[in-house]
Amino acid sequence: MAEPVFITGMGICSPIGNNLPEVIAALAEGRSGIDSIRSFDCSSLVMKHAGEVKEIPNTERFPSALYRIWDRGTRMAMHAAHEAIAHADLRVREFEASRIGVCVGTSGSGQYQNARFNLDRTLPIDPELVFYLSRNSPHFQSSQIAAQFNIKGPNLAIGAATAGGGIALATALAWLKGDRVDAVLVGGSESFSLLNVLGFDQLGLSLPEPCTPFSGQPGMTFGEGAGFVVLERESSVQRRGARALAKLSSVAIRADGFDPILFHPSGDGQSRAMRAALQDAGLTPGDIDWIRASGTGGRDQDLAETLAIKSVFTTPPPVSSIEPYVGHANGAGPAIGLVAAVLCLQHQLIPATLNYGEPRQGCNLDYVIEGTRRVELRNILCNTVAFGGTNCAVILQAIQHPALPKSIQERDSMHSINCALDEKQSVANRASEYDEIVITGFGIVSSIGCGNYEIMQRLQTTSSFLRSDSSLSDTEFAGRELGFVSEFNSKKFCPTISLRGVENLTQYAAGAVSIALADAAWRRSSSDPNRMGLVSATARTSGTVFARLFTELQTNGFRPLVGRLMLRNGRFMVASQLANWFELRGYSSTISLGNGCGLHAIVAAYDQLRSDPSLDSIVVVACDELSKHSLQMMQCGGLLAPSTSDWALYSSRSKGFIPAEGAVAIVVERLASAKCRNAKVLARVSGAGSTFDGLPGAVCADERPRPSWDSLAIDGAQWSDSCRIACEPSNVAYDQLDLIMGNGCGVWDWDQKEINGQTELFGNRERIQCVNEKTGFGESTSGLLNMAAGVFQLQSGATSVPFDSLKSRSDNVKELAISETKNKHLLVTASTEHGHNAAVLLTVPTCGA
Repeated sequence: MAEPVFITGMGICSPIGNNLPEVIAALAEGRSGIDSIRSFDCSSLVMKHAGEVKEIPNTERFPSALYRIWDRGTRMAMHAAHEAIAHADLRVREFEASRIGVCVGTSGSGQYQNARFNLDRTLPIDPELVFYLSRNSPHFQSSQIAAQFNIKGPNLAIGAATAGGGIALATALAWLKGDRVDAVLVGGSESFSLLNVLGFDQLGLSLPEPCTPFSGQPGMTFGEGAGFVVLERESSVQRRGARALAKLSSVAIRADGFDPILFHPSGDGQSRAMRAALQDAGLTPGDIDWIRASGTGGRDQDLAETLAIKSVFTTPPPVSSIEPYVGHANGAGPAIGLVAAVLCLQHQLIPATLNYGEPRQGCNLDYVIEGTRRVELRNILCNTVAFGGTNCAVILQAIQHPALPKSIQERDSMHSINCALDEKQSVANRASEYDEIVITGFGIVSSIGCGNYEIMQRLQTTSSFLRSDSSLSDTEFAGRELGFVSEFNSKKFCPTISLRGVENLTQYAAGAVSIALADAAWRRSSSDPNRMGLVSATARTSGTVFARLFTELQTNGFRPLVGRLMLRNGRFMVASQLANWFELRGYSSTISLGNGCGLHAIVAAYDQLRSDPSLDSIVVVACDELSKHSLQMMQCGGLLAPSTSDWALYSSRSKGFIPAEGAVAIVVERLASAKCRNAKVLARVSGAGSTFDGLPGAVCADERPRPSWDSLAIDGAQWSDSCRIACEPSNVAYDQLDLIMGNGCGVWDWDQKEINGQTELFGNRERIQCVNEKTGFGESTSGLLNMAAGVFQLQSGATSVPFDSLKSRSDNVKELAISETKNKHLLVTASTEHGHNAAVLLTVPTCGA
């Protein structure tokens, strides 16, 4: 049985206070932080009130040069993260480097903050825009936090609309339950801007007055802020003699599979999430004393949540929302709400639902409207309902009998006992078939072609799959040889889905998922969609949608189309549409990282399956899209190689990379599930590891900002540590590895890490192989494409890896001979430009497996 997980520290930056005493005082007194908007002129807007953070305190604790380049969301995150670490008295140096993680969940963090336009209403493509967009991603926030506090363990950023912070909690809980880490700093931060408000106005979601959840005129009120908590395993709490504030018993994520943007009007996804959370926590509906509702004020959301609560609870407990206190803080909302709920648990009070008026039709629960209610609280359920139909339910429990040691001697003794028990439990887990995770299907849409992993045999006969494309004939990239998708036909690969008007990024993802599910022999009639999850990974949102959004904005101003384009530009859109089309109604997550994020998604799926008994399988998909806009951004950032002759992997002679587009989907599932379906097992996932080695951000001599990817350690120490972690569960020695697939791209500053890391592991023996120079470098997809190539090579029993282009152009990589062995091992690695490292160990099964 997994150790319990406790909250030991909290930090907050919010409209009702920037420390815990201020926040609980406001909740107890019924004092709202929503006021007239001060950040910009709102006289012509529908929304005229918001929950704004008046001041971010203690800015002097961080380097001034860094603080100036952080966006507002990251600044608030830094304050809340610092407060949480201090509150927990967490000393990072007392842990193993890779045993503390960071997980951040947002909608878009600093999205749309400081967006610029030229006088002629065009979007300027220049280094300033590249830097602006680098801050526009959730992984900028997670990277800066980990680098600032020197946290080297797993590091993920979740970009999934309002559910972002909730999915981050689920991810952190999976890490802790799976013994990946001992402690995690988890949360999120969001700032709001004029463009956010204008988008909500055009979608008809705004309200002139502060929101009134479950009553009165429907509409939402924006907010902003940050919330972070420190989560620890019980053994870590006891070893440190830390104070446990509350028990985090369960976090359940469920997708509606109803609509790409909306949520199910019956609250189906939310009710399934609540039931799953209760079951995982070992509680019944009657055990819940208060539901901290999502309660956004939106007509459809409030009614759907009310119906969901009624379907789960025969006699619903009190329900209230804190949105009238802080506003709608998007992806940071679940983390801010969690901090508020723990404070209420500690002070035994339920805050009132402020501004409550005439109840809306169908909304007839006990919404706590008469004022703060003093009650005995033991178990709290926290809900989140998000655009795209992702639903989150979190259960908190009071600490009834904390069994914490009272002396240093007791702590040391307890630590020794727990270490021994941990080791026994770890061995037992490795022996359990239930914990065995396998791969049963591939789906590939790439420059090589479209199909399953077997199309990788084309690598043996063709030296390059790069070509030009007519879509760029009227641009400065006309005639450029790039990794464009070939052979893709949406009607052929997705015959039951209408992809008309859908951007290529999502079309490719849909095609890859369709191929992967067919390869895995998956049938809707024989599988429970509630037990199938989805993890998507994107380094960039669709350049086509982004360019269209800003063109429309500049040309025609704000109108409903702009609001819809803003939603389509959200990172959650790919996962939401796929969940809808393929009826994947279990766990759902969107990984927002840079290069190699597809492999990080495999690690995330592996961790989730090992810790979540409600899941049988997860479809992992990574996707990239080439467009004029994305190519301009790469070129302006100094990443695009001038020509193919200027490109070489793992070589200091290379002048950038040649990008590729496409999608790769992989079906990852439990071995027991695969056997029940008589599915062919292509590979066993025998281990996975992830680490972080980013450095605090850098500035030039003139204090102008550099792109955040310049802040990167290249010694390879943490990269090799991720490999060690992946190999450890199976006791696989490095000299037993038959094949190692890297993710070289051609940017020397990034490729050096793999070179240095493999030298640390293998001495001067050059072991890493990579297909990217033949296929083009897909920022999101190449890690998974290399995984497919490696599995094909090991399964086909090849005696050599025919990646001849590497041999002819690279300084450091030679062709690798593979010996014929009974048990074959493949290590797949990838790292991002921000410092995230991932490694996955695959064992190709024998015929009888």
